[in-house]
Amino acid sequence: AEWARLIDVNLTGPRLGMTHAIPLLRARGGGSIINMSSVSGIIGVPNVGAYSAPKGGLRIMSKCVAAEVGP
Repeated sequence: AEWARLIDVNLTGPRLGMTHAIPLLRARGGGSIINMSSVSGIIGVPNVGAYSAPKGGLRIMSKCVAAEVGP
């Protein structure tokens, strides 16, 4: 249950935010989306894999979305 909650909060939540924000930003002519991650998503910290995994995923997902929709 904790794994699912952390994925929902730290990965699914930002994805839904970006999904809803992108059309609004396009309609305004541009803007920025800033997602906050953690060093735990870069190096991996022992005993907090359920926290580190979505943080690493958020970093990569943000880069992918930027490449897909950015100028």
